[in-house]
Amino acid sequence: MSFSTWSPARGRCFLTRLESTVAAPEDKPYDERAAGVKDSFGNIWWISTYKRSGNA
Repeated sequence: MSFSTWSPARGRCFLTRLESTVAAPEDKPYDERAAGVKDSFGNIWWISTYKRSGNA
């Protein structure tokens, strides 16, 4: 899997290939779902999103 990131300092996009999972997607107790991945350059990316509660 690959994804691109925007660098405002350089004014361009960079394509990054994901190499491995650091943490599988998991529901957190503070209403987020989060995961960690490592790219081909060794950078670790933490990705999360807010989970809407069932009462909304």
